[in-house]
Amino acid sequence: MCVYDEKKCPPNIDQRLKEFVSYFTQPKGLMYEVDFRLRPEGHSAPLATELTYYDTYLKTRASLWEKQSLLKARIVGGDDRVAKNLRVVLDTHLWQQPTKGWIQEILRMRRRMEAERAREKAGHNLKLGKGGMADLEFLVQAVELAHGGKKSSVRTPNTFAAFRLFRRMRVLKSADAQKAQFNYVYLRSLEMMLRLNSLTNSVAMPRERVLSKAVSVGLGERSIRQMKARVSEVRAENRNLFLKTLRALPQ
Repeated sequence: MCVYDEKKCPPNIDQRLKEFVSYFTQPKGLMYEVDFRLRPEGHSAPLATELTYYDTYLKTRASLWEKQSLLKARIVGGDDRVAKNLRVVLDTHLWQQPTKGWIQEILRMRRRMEAERAREKAGHNLKLGKGGMADLEFLVQAVELAHGGKKSSVRTPNTFAAFRLFRRMRVLKSADAQKAQFNYVYLRSLEMMLRLNSLTNSVAMPRERVLSKAVSVGLGERSIRQMKARVSEVRAENRNLFLKTLRALPQ
């Protein structure tokens, strides 16, 4: 997402940005996936958003899921003054007391992701499926929404760092934080092995035996069966941690 001050917006910034990103990613493949869909108003809006408009949008129309995704936002470049003002805008709207029923809304969003985006029946989607990485990412974001307004020290855009912070700040039981961190690292490692061995951005459990064997070896598992059993165990633990944590949060 790109934000500008109306006095300093270069002409045709949205088209220029698209061309810049495409130039550096298309010829040799993707180094990072670039997704502009999280901008205000989605596909119908320009790529760049004026700061005052964005402030009003967050205050009056932004959905919970949009604010939730912005908890991971990092400012990576641009004018220092605009960046500072954007940080103020984000902090003002992200760390307010969540509205009534927000935990139920997060649970509804997860169920919808599983049904509409993961579209899984046999537990293949490691990211969006039941017990996948999204369970732990939603867990982190829910804890930040619940406590971040009063405890700025629990705020971090980094999921790995969040588990350490939560344990130190005692907003999550030490054993739960350790388990969540271990499982997240395991699934991320599995995802990395999948991408290295298939040259795709797939986050689905491999079905081909050759690929499954390569991934299991990369993870240090003794066999494909052991890897699949471990993944099932991790996903069950993740779902349990996700539901237990959300039910214990102040509403």
